Amino acid sequence: MASTVLEATRVAHEDLERLERLAARELQWEPDNPRDRFFQSHRVRHMLDLVVSTSCKLETFGRYLDLHELYNEFINSKFGTLMEYSTYVGCFS
Repeated sequence: MASTVLEATRVAHEDLERLERLAARELQWEPDNPRDRFFQSHRVRHMLDLVVSTSCKLETFGRYLDLHELYNEFINSKFGTLMEYSTYVGCFS
């Protein structure tokens, strides 16, 4: 499970860096007329919205960790003991 979390986090960070580079490259270009400036601002705004939504997903991903799979493995293993899920989660805090 840890490798999946690490891989998802790595991919999300790569997406963030890619979007930041694209926004910076887009802002380096000086639009020729107001219409192009309008489209440029919408493209950059869309990129920034994606950055914010990806950041929020990362925050939520780190804040809420589902331990049900690990709990089931623990209580069914040879060394695990039968206990309530809340007691199991309390061991980690």
